[in-house]
Amino acid sequence: MKIFKLKDISEFIRNGVTIKQDISSKEGIPITRIETISKGTIDFNKLGYSNIFKIEKYKEWLLKKGDILISHINSEKHLGKSAIYLDNNYDIIHGMNLLCIRAIDKKVFPEYLQLFFKTNQYKKQIKKITKKSVNQASFSVNDFKEILITVPDLNIQEKIIKKIKVLEKILENNKLKLDYLSELTKSLFTRMFGDIRTNSKNWETKKIDECILNNIENINLKINGEIAYIDISSINNKENKIFSYKIYNNINEAPSRAKKILNEGDILISTVRPNLKNIAILNNKILPLTIGSTGFCVLRFKDIINNKYIFEIIKSDNFTEMLVKKQIGANYPAISDRDIKLIEIPVPPIELQNKFAERVEKIEKLSFNYFKVVV
Repeated sequence: MKIFKLKDISEFIRNGVTIKQDISSKEGIPITRIETISKGTIDFNKLGYSNIFKIEKYKEWLLKKGDILISHINSEKHLGKSAIYLDNNYDIIHGMNLLCIRAIDKKVFPEYLQLFFKTNQYKKQIKKITKKSVNQASFSVNDFKEILITVPDLNIQEKIIKKIKVLEKILENNKLKLDYLSELTKSLFTRMFGDIRTNSKNWETKKIDECILNNIENINLKINGEIAYIDISSINNKENKIFSYKIYNNINEAPSRAKKILNEGDILISTVRPNLKNIAILNNKILPLTIGSTGFCVLRFKDIINNKYIFEIIKSDNFTEMLVKKQIGANYPAISDRDIKLIEIPVPPIELQNKFAERVEKIEKLSFNYFKVVV
């Protein structure tokens, strides 16, 4: 196993050719642009065009199978993002504002190189060469060429690539299963309770405020002992689950926003940027003292509401739309606890809610196993 600089294992690392792209055109040979790799893959729907039909002039700029595109001018969050080109079916011109690296076959497989571009070792080095400005960040081609990479023998690389491909296939299958189980829950909800947007089954409605206990306490600074702190970054907003937390020796070490004492079953709704759906249920207390950020509206429901029933409503697109309509502030959109609590919800008989919850628990047991692998 040896350590190389990127420039030593590549035929070239270069910026693309300058071509003025025509936004209105979809004609001719496609050209890469920054958005082409925004999702970490080559997005063929986000290529540019310039009515180029003859390739001779740009032949040396055509992507080849195994070429990797790198974002080197972007927001800091997306800087260093990469995507590998594995499709030789049609021509694509390498345009400006993306670097292209072409690996030397006898030294490194392109797929291994692409795996490296996802590692912390790579990300730390990108951070060191990044230059920030007001609206964007960047790094130079020369600095990028000096990045160090650990390269094993080709046979070891091949084994690593094969193992990763197997894992990626498992992840892909599990994501599909998670999507199916999520749709199954939504379908079950609709069958049992109808269309919530229109309250098609004419259930009695109540404001959330009428259905919750108003006993959420703030922590006393004199309390001693370890605390578990949950903030907005603790939530996986794709799965609406708490996936991380921070432990502090005492409340005085925690951020000033660590205030709300949480109980099992509490529903947390981020009041900042509600469109992002940072919503979760605290299914289990992490420590006896589990504290939530003041950035959450914490809902603790009375026994007329089953948590699994109400959570299905709260994480729905319909509920999010209601929150977004009530938010204020352009740069930092937020909603108040009060606005959330004034939203009206259908309240079917608790027996029916409980029956729904029982069925959802069976679905969740399956989902949990897939979710552990995906995250």
